[in-house]
Amino acid sequence: MTGIYKIQSLLDNRCYIGKAKNIDKRNKFHFSRLKIGKHHNNLLQRFYNKYGSENLELQIVELCNYEELNEKEIFWIKELKSMEFGFNMTGGGEINPMDYAENRKKVSDSLKGHVKS
Repeated sequence: MTGIYKIQSLLDNRCYIGKAKNIDKRNKFHFSRLKIGKHHNNLLQRFYNKYGSENLELQIVELCNYEELNEKEIFWIKELKSMEFGFNMTGGGEINPMDYAENRKKVSDSLKGHVKS
């Protein structure tokens, strides 16, 4: 199944919105990384460490075509305010979560006026 999913906290309204060509495979990836303490999202990892997997649930938000994934992910992150009040650390779209640390450093450097060409 291709589409948008959320990893929902069962304790509060916080969630993580993601996109996947194969939602089932992506779900297994998230929870295996959380289990070994190596998830790319520090907010989600800290929640998992404190409250455990029994307090997180993957839910399908919307099924869509592969070509729509970026647009739909951006929409749902905004709609559910998962950056402001949830676990998302980016606005979605093209950004690969595995590259988040590098993207965050570039943004930080640009805000400081230290962008390297």
